[in-house]
Amino acid sequence: MRLVIIGGFCEMVEMLRRAGHEIFRVVGADEDESYIRDGDKTIPIVVSPDGTLRRKVAEKYAAAGFKFATIVAKTADVSESAAIGDGTVVAEHAVVTAETKVGRFVKINTAATVTHEC
Repeated sequence: MRLVIIGGFCEMVEMLRRAGHEIFRVVGADEDESYIRDGDKTIPIVVSPDGTLRRKVAEKYAAAGFKFATIVAKTADVSESAAIGDGTVVAEHAVVTAETKVGRFVKINTAATVTHEC
């Protein structure tokens, strides 16, 4: 899949490439306004910054009509019965167990384990 990364970190770029994705562009915070105005809304984006900033950036792009990619690393173990929300990234060697529900724009970091009802 061809992707745009907003606020890309090195590990995010590497993980996406290992998973076979094409990185079309990495957009930094100083380019946000011009990309929102002139960016290609047909290419899904991945929002990389952590925490509150990720939600703020995601909401800004969603309001402008952009779509989001949900990314699961090849080495992650996600149960078939787990539900993963839009714009979520499940990093290398992470585990998401059965019946787990993960919201939108969540980053499950490297080697983390997320279980149901937590």
